[in-house]
Amino acid sequence: MRGLQSPFCNRPLRLLRIITAAALVLCLVLYHIPDRTWRGARMLFFGAHWERFPLLDGYYSGVRSLVPSLHHEQTAGSLDQTTNDSSTVRLKEQEIHNRLVEYNPYHGFRNTAGRPSFMQECFLDDARTVAIPKVYSYLGMPQNHPDPLYGSYKVLGLRDDVCFDRTGRLEAYGSAIQSTKSQAAQSHDLETQRSVIDWSNVDWAAAQKRCYDDNTLRSSLESATKFTAADALPHISRQAIVLRTWTGYRYTRQAIMNLRALISEVSLGSGGEYDVHLLVHVKNNSARFWESEELYNQIRQESVPAEFRGLVTLWSEKQMEYVYPGPFCNETLNRSEQPIYGVYRSSHMPLQWFAQHNTQYEHFWNWEMDIRYIGHYYEFFDRLGQWAKSQPRRGIWERSAKYYFEKLHGTWAEFSDIVEKENPVAVSGPLHSAGFPVLESQAQYNASSTGFGEDADLITMSPLFDPENSGWFFERDVTGYDTQLPIPPRRIAIIAAARMSRQLLNLMHKEMIELKHTMWTEMWPPSLALHYGLKATFAPHPVYYDRDWPIITADRIFNAGKYGSSGGNASSVFGAFEHNFIGSTCQDDNRSTRRIEPLAVEDNAQEFELTGLNLVTVISGLVLAIFLVSLDSAIVATAIPYVTAEFKSAGDTAWYGSAYTLATCALQPIAGKLYAKFSIKTMFLIFMALFEIGSLVCATAPNAVGLIVGRAIAGAGAAGCTTGAFSIVAVSVRLPRRTTYLSALQSIFGIGIMLGPLLGGVLTQRVTWRWCFYINLPIGAVTVLFLVLFFHPPKANRTNTSVQKMASLDFVGLLLFAPATIMILLALQWGGLVYAWGSATIIGLFVGAAVLTAIFALWQRHKGDDAMIPPKLFTQRVVFFACLTELFAMGTVYVATYYLPQWFQIVKGVSPIRSGVMYLPLSMSDVASALMVGILLPYVGLTNPFILAGTTLLAVGSGLLSTLSTSSGSQYWIPYQILPGMGAGITLWMPYVAIQTVLEAEDIPVATALLQFFQSFGAALFLALAQAVFTSIFKASIKSTETVGLDLSAIVHAAPADFRRLVPKEYLPQVLHAYNQGVTSTFYLGAGLAAGACFASFGIQWKSFKPKGD
Repeated sequence: MRGLQSPFCNRPLRLLRIITAAALVLCLVLYHIPDRTWRGARMLFFGAHWERFPLLDGYYSGVRSLVPSLHHEQTAGSLDQTTNDSSTVRLKEQEIHNRLVEYNPYHGFRNTAGRPSFMQECFLDDARTVAIPKVYSYLGMPQNHPDPLYGSYKVLGLRDDVCFDRTGRLEAYGSAIQSTKSQAAQSHDLETQRSVIDWSNVDWAAAQKRCYDDNTLRSSLESATKFTAADALPHISRQAIVLRTWTGYRYTRQAIMNLRALISEVSLGSGGEYDVHLLVHVKNNSARFWESEELYNQIRQESVPAEFRGLVTLWSEKQMEYVYPGPFCNETLNRSEQPIYGVYRSSHMPLQWFAQHNTQYEHFWNWEMDIRYIGHYYEFFDRLGQWAKSQPRRGIWERSAKYYFEKLHGTWAEFSDIVEKENPVAVSGPLHSAGFPVLESQAQYNASSTGFGEDADLITMSPLFDPENSGWFFERDVTGYDTQLPIPPRRIAIIAAARMSRQLLNLMHKEMIELKHTMWTEMWPPSLALHYGLKATFAPHPVYYDRDWPIITADRIFNAGKYGSSGGNASSVFGAFEHNFIGSTCQDDNRSTRRIEPLAVEDNAQEFELTGLNLVTVISGLVLAIFLVSLDSAIVATAIPYVTAEFKSAGDTAWYGSAYTLATCALQPIAGKLYAKFSIKTMFLIFMALFEIGSLVCATAPNAVGLIVGRAIAGAGAAGCTTGAFSIVAVSVRLPRRTTYLSALQSIFGIGIMLGPLLGGVLTQRVTWRWCFYINLPIGAVTVLFLVLFFHPPKANRTNTSVQKMASLDFVGLLLFAPATIMILLALQWGGLVYAWGSATIIGLFVGAAVLTAIFALWQRHKGDDAMIPPKLFTQRVVFFACLTELFAMGTVYVATYYLPQWFQIVKGVSPIRSGVMYLPLSMSDVASALMVGILLPYVGLTNPFILAGTTLLAVGSGLLSTLSTSSGSQYWIPYQILPGMGAGITLWMPYVAIQTVLEAEDIPVATALLQFFQSFGAALFLALAQAVFTSIFKASIKSTETVGLDLSAIVHAAPADFRRLVPKEYLPQVLHAYNQGVTSTFYLGAGLAAGACFASFGIQWKSFKPKGD
């Protein structure tokens, strides 16, 4: 009878509908979580509103609101607003056209009239017919556009009376114009320039060399005497712009256009004054490319687009070990835990080495590939160099430690006076601490020098601040100095955007070679300049913010350090207050950077990000895929009795679940490697197709063998679906927001596990067991459709063919790993059930697995970075301990999820469906806690506190479950489930976030697959151990009672539905008591495993994934 008299838990279909509806509501709410504001939700569905502006009606009415700089008024507001003030004069098309002019910052070099005969124009081609593209700008500034918060155009000699069209800036270098042309394209035919130049035939290295050869006398001292004073230009010092990149770097469309613009404007446009180089980090330390020209060229070909290959110089961390042989002793504090040759800790090494082999340059710009400058590149580099040359040495270190607010500090001269008054003692000359050696013979300091007209040895884009007591994380990472003495005086600046002289780089090189000194990479160049009295300065380039700042407040925060500087004490902005940098144009998280090239599409999480409908649809598809995989792993359990009855094959029962698990575990690592090598979209669709094919084979299986084969195929597909879902989220969403979607996947996984037995029971009883597999087909088809239509990651710019990629896969490793995994899993599943633990079969399986695992480990070490599981992953502490955490935590969770339903069905005597209902407190708390933490995690930025809390909840909850008895009512088993459920929801997905804070993008799929393998392996390993514990305790407890004639083996292995039939009524209380003791003993094991997970989590690095300073 239905109605109020019917207990709620006896109405599973109604409950199923309610749970499904709740899950859908949670998913819809989840889509609004990441930005947590109406504006953020609007951006999520419709994209950034600046991307919808017509090209002439951009921010602050775009170029239609141009006014001369003298009439420009800034707005006191956010860069997120547009100005629709009716009082703003909106220019007409012809007026805009009249304001568009060619931008020429070259000191007369590009002017044909009056150019000296030895100065030749440079071209892109050998025939000298294809000129470099021209750059156009608009005279004026958009009315109400904000002024910079700190820094100044005027002080550095940069023009502040022009602006650039947002697409026209890079249009001539290959930018794709889609629906409309920019005004620059319409007026000056830049689109024609773009179409005329065949970039595939451009050799930038050859073009740079031709340009220098044609203008070689410009850098020769002979030009000062060979030509008349009217013709000759002053002698110029050549400079190298060294771009830092790496093997695996994805040269996206925007990156390529930016690189073309940089070379054209700085090198070819200046007549060879500058050269651009690519310093490529070879991540495979086993590649000895310096010994093989063939390997060197192969790496260049695989890593860099053809037009830029001549600019490449390769280096690796292993190579630096030979260039700078140790030992490097006396480390003060290595908080990064990086080796001394690690790229993040010592990125100065390859630049020092590069300078030793390129003595034709006097200065070297150390530059990152992701830096963009909207203005003209030559003007930027040239004016900064000229400004630094004009700076006096007096007070230069003190000025360089302080942010310059033009509206507060006045002119640069007034700012200099303020700084001089604030500092009682100024740095003048070499600054040495007592007791530490220096290369005295190399010191170039001239005490009589004023600094005027002297080239700077170091120019930085950030303050040269004193790290002492500032709270900066790496302030004491000093190596090679006497640890019994005070740490040498130090200065710090971001050197990823800095210019260093050959003199400074020589000193850095020789100190490492001769004295074995070094420091954290951002300390080393400024500190050496300080020690030797070299000229170093911070160029106050203009920086905008996404929000309005009161000037007094900004100065108080950014110059809160010692003597009104930016560093030197605990109030420093570079310590606990770095969150104040968020939203600035010198940070990669600000919204302004997205407007530089809104039509550009990038293919990693930092530059390619799904938004709007695409994001919602793709995440929905991934949610469905994870739901199917989790559902499929749990739905078959309740269908097995019906399958066995139909096929009359009781001996094959164990294989229905084992085939799926074995295939999934064996193929997970290779699945990660496939995602790293091939298109992430293509591989996901292939694995999804495998899963669907396997489901179809299961649904139509004519016998047990067909069903087992189908389960194996579906398991193979599932191995790649889960890895692919996490990997797609990793490349599609920025890390702070990414955590929310990872929690969504974990929540859906929990829902699938929870609904599996319920849905399986309903379908089996109401329709047929085959619908447990048919249900995957329509849902999987929706997933495929969503991914095909809405997920379009750009193609990686790689030259490897599919055949080459396949050949590079570690098939030998797979042939070793898969059998080893299958043997050990079979041993765990068969031990104590099919065969005795001491039987020849089980021992043989364990021995075979051990031998193959040992051979596999040796093979992986031999293969290095090309291995199926690269050994370098386990040298990353976070990966090793994240895997251990997952191993133990999943063991705890599976023990609870397996034995709790057994306890409900046997001890409490309920049906399988009602058992699923009684299990809901654990499942729902799992889902709810995962969603809750997904909301909180972006604010905290650290996974470690949540992992510790989650594993603690797992341990305490498992301990409470161990106290259950045959008489325990719902007031006990409901709350006792909530704690381990919350622990599971918090813990199980956190290691996925933790590894993404440390690993490179190309390593994430492999590491993700590795975590999933350890989850699956932990479940199988500790479930087998729990079975052994249960059997031992149950049998011992039964033997201690007065029961005779019981078939203990049959009772232990009996299905819950048959349990009470096998036990005589008079013995049932004693047997249930013994069974309860056996089950609760497994929860002790779960508590111990949770404690192991908690202990292992201490090894995971405490590293924030929030943007710098957040």
